Amino acid sequence: MAGPAAGKSTLAAFIFTSLKAKGLSIELVQEYVKTWTYLDQKPQSFDQLYLFAKQCHKEDVILRSGVKLVVSDCPLILPCFYAYYNRLPGWNHLYSLDREFEHQYPSINFFIKRSEKGYDKVGRFHTEEQAKDIDRQLEGLLIAKYKQSLFSFEFDEQDKILKKILEIIDIKQVKEDFILYQKP
Repeated sequence: MAGPAAGKSTLAAFIFTSLKAKGLSIELVQEYVKTWTYLDQKPQSFDQLYLFAKQCHKEDVILRSGVKLVVSDCPLILPCFYAYYNRLPGWNHLYSLDREFEHQYPSINFFIKRSEKGYDKVGRFHTEEQAKDIDRQLEGLLIAKYKQSLFSFEFDEQDKILKKILEIIDIKQVKEDFILYQKP
């Protein structure tokens, strides 16, 4: 995970494609709110609850159907964080729901350190400075909540990330459902 424009979607697509090509039971779940950014429709009031539910439903349906792995550019903790960050009502309840989902579908989480490649404002709600602030706050939250399942990498370390995922999958032998989240 990471703040806006850190490479979450690009990295999720790379991980998905690489693991799918290896024959693994995996699907890509993209960020539901992304289309809102192109409409400049910023979440307000209880919108974040709706966005959380839509994202959760997309992942849950796939995992319930028997797919073993999900890679997402928007793990459920992200809508929780944005509800808190933007001071929207109900954020604390979203965290509780995230914990329940995490209990049922344990995740592997990656924090992606922002590169200095430049900031593309298209499809974003936040400025570059806000994105960097989000990175800092989000990293602190992730360290507190996911100590055992959080790994931190630079964006350009895609091969190392993939290797780490394959090591973890091999250890677990994919006996359970896992959600592969990239975390900033």
